[in-house]
Amino acid sequence: MSQQGTPTNNNQTRNAYCMCGNPGPNNGKCEVCGYNFNTFRRPKPQRIMLEPSGPVSNRPDGFLASIEHSINNSWRLYKVSWDVLSHDKELIIFPLLAIVSFLVVIAFGIVIQLSILMDAPTAASGILFGPIYFLVFFIFIYFEAAVIGAARIRFHGGDPNLSDGIRTSNTNLTSLILWAFVSGTIFLFFTCLRMLAERLTRGRGIYGLVLGIACRIVIWLLNAIWKGMTYLVIPVIVYEQVGPITAIKRSTNLVQHTWGEYIAGEFGFGIVCLLLMLPLILISAFLGLLVGSIFGFGAGLGTFLIMIVTTVGLLGLITSALRSIYLTALYEYATSGFIPRVFASDSDVITHSWVQATEPSS
Repeated sequence: MSQQGTPTNNNQTRNAYCMCGNPGPNNGKCEVCGYNFNTFRRPKPQRIMLEPSGPVSNRPDGFLASIEHSINNSWRLYKVSWDVLSHDKELIIFPLLAIVSFLVVIAFGIVIQLSILMDAPTAASGILFGPIYFLVFFIFIYFEAAVIGAARIRFHGGDPNLSDGIRTSNTNLTSLILWAFVSGTIFLFFTCLRMLAERLTRGRGIYGLVLGIACRIVIWLLNAIWKGMTYLVIPVIVYEQVGPITAIKRSTNLVQHTWGEYIAGEFGFGIVCLLLMLPLILISAFLGLLVGSIFGFGAGLGTFLIMIVTTVGLLGLITSALRSIYLTALYEYATSGFIPRVFASDSDVITHSWVQATEPSS
């Protein structure tokens, strides 16, 4: 199989369906929706529509039944995300690169800031804050887009590597920079709102307490709405190659059709991290006590800290990569109506978006 993941067996290509339902691509391109199977590049965003007959629209009636349906879909999306990470373990490197880049930028900023403070400890001390602040946002967005790009190739039958992910981020570099600016600005806006609410309610007795709780609830709701609206922004940018404003509108539309999977996904990752972190902390504490009882308190404390940093850090890297893959799988599900599948070999039929067609035997 080629690096782009296109099938080498022509019979498999003819016996496949595009996401839009058209029976098979013509020369690698769908005649109906214009999807390019060779470059995984979609046509103009407005032509990518949610099919009314797809499973997304077939959500069962009733709140409880809809929640159960969403949880089942989320569990299937979890499993397929884990399958991608199992086949492409190198995707963990992208979150690691993000952390390393973040630390380098922060260290550089601290050094420059200290030198500025020594020379001009007034207004110049805040000059570097803005660029570093937005650069940190861009770093994490850039490498998340790289994971999504690699996962996209895997979902479409390819065998991605690190260069594929980097190439995806570089292709959408302008949109990612603009999205980093937008998301960073909104984050700063909510931070300022929290600080303002705390200042307004300070020292006002019971009235201030009630007002403070009300302000926190309102800010939390606004923040939750914003997170929901922008949940699929980066997959939209990667797949559809649009700007951040169009991506926000598109993401809002997709999340409206998959709100249950969004909520279940967010809560699921939090619960999984908590359940895995507790035994890691207990094991680290046990090893620290064991080493401390033999070699002394310093050695035990050092062992505990090393174990915590190593295990919890590795868990964070895995969770970060897994969440980005989950976003990719959820986007595929929201736009096609099918839970994606992972195929690791050339002999397998290409993924969810190419549903196998059975030819009548002659």
